[in-house]
Amino acid sequence: MSGNIHAICNWHRHPHPLWAWILLAYLVWQGIKAMGPRTTTIWRALIVPAVFIVWGLSRIGLGPQGNVWPLVAWIVAAWRCCRSAS
Repeated sequence: MSGNIHAICNWHRHPHPLWAWILLAYLVWQGIKAMGPRTTTIWRALIVPAVFIVWGLSRIGLGPQGNVWPLVAWIVAAWRCCRSAS
């Protein structure tokens, strides 16, 4: 445990590639920009949830379990949820 804390506290002493600093600066800039009020289209707001749903389904359907039953169960549960909501 203390080794992990030591590593976290000394992150600045290790050399990092330039692209990592550029990525950090970009993410901080995007975070600051996202704190302010703004409007966006519904389709743009649904991009990230759609990506995570597809990613999750691909892991369920193509995961190490070797069959499609977890994927079938997920689809049935989602269908039942959508049906009961309407």
